[in-house]
Amino acid sequence: MVINTNTSAIRASRFLAESGSLLSKSLSRLSAGTRIVSPEDDAAGLAQSLKLSTQVKRIEAVMQNNANLVSFLQTQDGFLNKVTQALDRMSEIAVLAKDATKTSQDIALYQAEFDQLQNFINSVYEKKFNGVNLFSDSILHPVIDGQGTTKELAGANLALAVGKGNGEFTINLKFTGGLNDDQKNAFYSAANRWQSIIMKDLVNVGAVDDLEITVTAANIDGPSGTLAQAGPGAIRGGSPSLPVTGSMTFDTSDLNSLTTDGRLYAVILHEMGHVLGIGSLWDTQGLVVTTADGPQYQGQAGVDEYNAIFGTTFSTLPAEDDGGVGTAEVHPEESSNRTISGDAAPGLDNELMTGFAESAGTPMPLSRISIGFLDDLGYTVDYAEADAYSGPGTGTGPRRGISMHDVEKIKMTVQDVSSLRARVGANLADALNRQETLQIEKENLSQATSRISDTDVAKESVQFTKAQILVNSGSAMLSQSNALPEATLRLIGA
Repeated sequence: MVINTNTSAIRASRFLAESGSLLSKSLSRLSAGTRIVSPEDDAAGLAQSLKLSTQVKRIEAVMQNNANLVSFLQTQDGFLNKVTQALDRMSEIAVLAKDATKTSQDIALYQAEFDQLQNFINSVYEKKFNGVNLFSDSILHPVIDGQGTTKELAGANLALAVGKGNGEFTINLKFTGGLNDDQKNAFYSAANRWQSIIMKDLVNVGAVDDLEITVTAANIDGPSGTLAQAGPGAIRGGSPSLPVTGSMTFDTSDLNSLTTDGRLYAVILHEMGHVLGIGSLWDTQGLVVTTADGPQYQGQAGVDEYNAIFGTTFSTLPAEDDGGVGTAEVHPEESSNRTISGDAAPGLDNELMTGFAESAGTPMPLSRISIGFLDDLGYTVDYAEADAYSGPGTGTGPRRGISMHDVEKIKMTVQDVSSLRARVGANLADALNRQETLQIEKENLSQATSRISDTDVAKESVQFTKAQILVNSGSAMLSQSNALPEATLRLIGA
């Protein structure tokens, strides 16, 4: 028995401190709801739970992105549903208009409704979702997992699907930059219009099916100068000698102004006509000659259509004699101050393929005369696709879309839009399935994180009760630890 060192008290104090620490940890775990209150509790488990928690956060972000994609696709499908309904009515109108008992006034009313529906479809091309075009050829790259993996989602190009013709003659467009989605859609619509006019396939040259056009936006000469430069590139050998490739370069400044004032589609359609060979191949094919009356176009089909419209009997029609290189002799005459052998030869004024663009709001019809130019070059054409035109200052257009008189093309457009909607539907189903898969992955990862880091309340409650009893017991025993030194004092008679 000793006096100086009370080992029993020291031991009791140590046990009380340990019990107190256990009680404190249990209180922290129960109040925080987590098993790992500080790193020393489970260093490896803490690292693993942090990695899993971060992965869950990434998956939550992917789920948010995917939910936005679902909304994007649902909006696409909603518009396509309305377009399909419009096409159904247009198909019905086209058949009703063929009724032999209908008067010209009846048909005009049908045409008015048909045009309104066509305008609605055209307006859908430029619809956006949070600033992103709904109907373009831009490829989307949605993230599909927590590792940042993406997949390609092909664009749903409505402009490419509407009115593209029978699919025999194909114009492939290659964009090299500088154009936005709305501008690209205008190019697709122009390509569709020419495809609907040209009825027969041409012999492929290498990998090119009919015609490949490279489209570029560049600074040419600033606003209100040269709007665009376009023409054929490689030419097929043999007969007919028609383009294999071509190029179209638009002035960047004029692109924006043409988009704003609504003339972009008409100018694109005009320039694409040059790529097909209108004007650009007249000289090489001997279709333009110089006479005492100035430059004259002598292709039979074009001249016949000119004579039919103006009631003349000319063997040529006047080609443009103003404007210099790039305008003169590669367009039909615009003004009506020309004569042929002394007789007045009317100019085409606002017709699409004349050499000078009209002001905003002025119709620029693609007439039977311009379709005749294609016929003379060697294309097989459909004259029924022409816009209404009866002379200077008349007509409508250029039409963007489908003719009311072509039931077959309307049927093909319905099929093409239905196919487009089916693809959007497949993308939507995939996005919804992915959302469910991500939810399951999040659930399982969250459960794994919980097993590592969350407090088992039942188990911890047992530990808390045990630690609480030990603290109470240790406190009581520490208070009794002075009993032995007191007994020692009694032995020495203190």
